[in-house]
Amino acid sequence: MARLKNCFFGKLISAVSQYDKKPYEDWRADYTGQEGLILLFQSMHSAPGKIFFYMMIREGKWMHSSLGEWKPGEVTDILYTRHSIYTFSPQHHLSKDEKWALLENTVLAGIISRERMKQEMKRL
Repeated sequence: MARLKNCFFGKLISAVSQYDKKPYEDWRADYTGQEGLILLFQSMHSAPGKIFFYMMIREGKWMHSSLGEWKPGEVTDILYTRHSIYTFSPQHHLSKDEKWALLENTVLAGIISRERMKQEMKRL
């Protein structure tokens, strides 16, 4: 079981391999450079304290990571997983309507509850 630790609107700046530090050229490339809703979940049982993310983008598509270490920074935040390094920026150009649509798509995908969506909408 995992709990939603935080969520924010932002951008996936890069997704690179832990081994050679080269950008992925697989399905993750479709999300790199995209703006969307990033949801951070914390593992409660299988790996207590470890973090993974879901990212919902405009087209209603989403991705998620494996468990790793979250390192917040002043300009960017980084998730280090066993195989990957994901770098995020809280900077984005999403309109309020786009933010609402991302939250709604996240509920429809079963990633967050409608109640949590309402809480996040109040912050907009």
